[in-house]
Amino acid sequence: MGPSAPVPLRALVVFEAAARHRSFSRAAEELGITPSAVSHQVKSLEDRLKVRLFERAPGGSVALTERGSLLRHRLATALALVDDALDEVRERAVGSELIVEVAESFAGKWLRPRLRRFLEVQPDIGLRIVYPRAEAGVPSPPDVAIRYNAESADDSHVLLRVEEWLMPACSPALRARLPADPSPADLLSLPLIDARNTIGWAEWFARFGGDVPAARIIRGPRLDRSQLAIEAALDGLGAVLESDLLTETEVREGRLIGIFSRDDGFRIRGAGYCVVAGRGRRHLRHVGRFVDWLRFELNIPPPETAKASSTATDSSPEG
Repeated sequence: MGPSAPVPLRALVVFEAAARHRSFSRAAEELGITPSAVSHQVKSLEDRLKVRLFERAPGGSVALTERGSLLRHRLATALALVDDALDEVRERAVGSELIVEVAESFAGKWLRPRLRRFLEVQPDIGLRIVYPRAEAGVPSPPDVAIRYNAESADDSHVLLRVEEWLMPACSPALRARLPADPSPADLLSLPLIDARNTIGWAEWFARFGGDVPAARIIRGPRLDRSQLAIEAALDGLGAVLESDLLTETEVREGRLIGIFSRDDGFRIRGAGYCVVAGRGRRHLRHVGRFVDWLRFELNIPPPETAKASSTATDSSPEG
């Protein structure tokens, strides 16, 4: 038997719209054709494939059959690859501008100090940084987004997850007011800056300091952004419970002091960040180069390396 004749692309486009909307009339409205034309294209596709793709219901709604669901899933993957190819063609035609949407505090405290290094190793990429609230004013949607709270992201769009640890820190002058080997309770002698993170001082004290009455806490300023909280800590306005990622430069330069050492264990895993590809952007060359650079700066191994290392560890003989 000879090969089957190729299925018309138009029929697949119409099927995808009808499957996505679960309605022939809404698919027709999107495509600018009549509902009867949608029905005709779907019937033609079903006849060609010799399977039923939809179950018709009263009122004009439709439901996918098991075969219809399979086709929609595979077709969505194929159309995403087409989107990627079109974006790559556009990228080569108009140049390699990379639009990165990033949370303000991560942009100011982690990304900005390292931008020079990225521009030095990727001089042909034009970099544009936007904040989430400014995205509506950007002509094109972002190629990459760096978002807070990694656990809430859809795995299918995530390129990279970045963990963080929240640890108490303060200015050298405030640190000098504490014992050389402080306990969690000693922090009650300092103003505590509220940084509005997913984890705050109340949870930190509950985990490490026992039951601390709220009246014993000296309230510092309440600030909506981590960047503002870190700046307030630099000015000596109090101790801050902040991300090791965002305070890395200040701690390294000695402008902030970690109140406890990493080995003391007085730290809590934070919500972390995730690097997410824009729709149809996952396979773009300049997106891959940016993510590779992030991995290098964050000392995160590529997935293949991490998997190989994990496999080697799991298969090593026990002592």
